[in-house]
Amino acid sequence: GISVTDKNCQELGQSRKAAVIGICQVIISRII
Repeated sequence: GISVTDKNCQELGQSRKAAVIGICQVIISRII
């Protein structure tokens, strides 16, 4: 399954794409 990284930047999934998406979401959250 595809998992997203949490707020602690810990990889919960093995998918690189999911990790990238998680990082992007964190960056967007910080900007907003």
